[in-house]
Amino acid sequence: MDAVEKGISFAFVATIYGVGAANLFFLSMAGKLPILVRQKQVLPEITLEAVLAIVEGVHPRALKQRLNSFGTEPPWSYLKVIGQ
Repeated sequence: MDAVEKGISFAFVATIYGVGAANLFFLSMAGKLPILVRQKQVLPEITLEAVLAIVEGVHPRALKQRLNSFGTEPPWSYLKVIGQ
C-alpha cells in the first residue's frame, strides 16, 4: 500500500502544478495571442491601403486620415511588437 499512496500523492501534486501552470502561463498567453495576430494583420492592410490610395492619386492629408482610421497608433509601433 505504501507504493500506491506515494503514487496517488505524486499524481495529486502533479495535477496541482499543472493547474497552476495553466492559470499562470497558458491563460495569459491565450489572452495576448489574438492581439498579436491582429497586429500582424494590420500592417499589411495599412500598406495595401496606402499603395492603392497613392495609385488613385489621393491627397496626402486625405490619405493620412484614411490610414489613421486603422487606429490611433502609427504603423511603425506594430513593428516593435512583432519583432519581440
